[in-house]
Amino acid sequence: MRRGHFVPLAETFAAVVAVLCIAASSVVRADFTYAHDAEEYYTAIINLTYVHPTTGHVVSEREELGKYSAGKVGSVSGVVVHVTSNNFTAHDACSPLDTTNIPQEPWIALIQHGNCIESVKMRHAANTNASGAVVYNNNPGSRLVKMRHKVFQIISVFISREKGEEIATLVDNGTRVLMHVSVGSHRPFPYPNINRTSVLFVSISFIILMIISLAWLVFYYVQRFRYIHAKDLLARRLCSAAKKALDKIPVKTLKSGDKEAEGELECCAVCIEPFRLGEVVRLLPCKHIFHKSCVDPWLLEQRSCPMCKMDILKHYGLVYTGSQESVLNMEDALHHQHRPIHHQLHGLAER
Repeated sequence: MRRGHFVPLAETFAAVVAVLCIAASSVVRADFTYAHDAEEYYTAIINLTYVHPTTGHVVSEREELGKYSAGKVGSVSGVVVHVTSNNFTAHDACSPLDTTNIPQEPWIALIQHGNCIESVKMRHAANTNASGAVVYNNNPGSRLVKMRHKVFQIISVFISREKGEEIATLVDNGTRVLMHVSVGSHRPFPYPNINRTSVLFVSISFIILMIISLAWLVFYYVQRFRYIHAKDLLARRLCSAAKKALDKIPVKTLKSGDKEAEGELECCAVCIEPFRLGEVVRLLPCKHIFHKSCVDPWLLEQRSCPMCKMDILKHYGLVYTGSQESVLNMEDALHHQHRPIHHQLHGLAER
């Protein structure tokens, strides 16, 4: 099994994992805490009238800056009351409201968002006879979040934190603020609804794919290790077989009178040097002669004649396939009952 066989699969898995990571990160970034089925809402036009505490001038403001919650949609008017709980510390209406500052005239509850569900806030406001409720965000920014799908008993409008705190500051300083809320335009929500079933499905699919990918990577590296191990084993067996072949190839020291030293033959094809007296040479079965020091490293590595490419393993009874997938020492097989190397490698691949 070669490493190149895994490359297309590895790239495919990496691409799929990357796509699911992007999808999962998009789901994680999405705000679905207040998601409900409705994808549309009505904006709220808010009119404020009050006497400026510094200049004494009457200030009148009209802005389309809120949105109606699910349930009643209509107009409502009254004096603004920044509600507090019975302990006079919180403005979130998560506990029964303090009634000491509740006027006898129609009034609108100004409530801070968060800490409890909207139905609890609306119930406490309705129990104190509020005509309506304006909930301002407890997080910075002008983005209007979706409130939970609930039909409230009173008209409820959601506004930004900045505008809510501006009105709250006026009311807390003793300024009488009159508010009139009317219906604005009909709009779709600026971001899509996140279906929790889809989120769960994507999350589970992502986890399953990650497990599969991890298992595949483990399989890949195990197979790669086994391939490298088998390749090293093959190289060692080939080297061992080549050494045994070298032991059978005759060598001799050139002496006076040898035709090799008299210039009758060509020089050594490896080092391109002529043969001299006293040099040790090796005569291959194909009748080609070389310096022993020159040809031995070549034969251990290539296992063939440098000139005619004769296979020395085959010549001396060692089976060697050109694809380098099997090496069998016939003598070892007869005397030591060793299995052929290609069978051993095949067995490694099947484990």
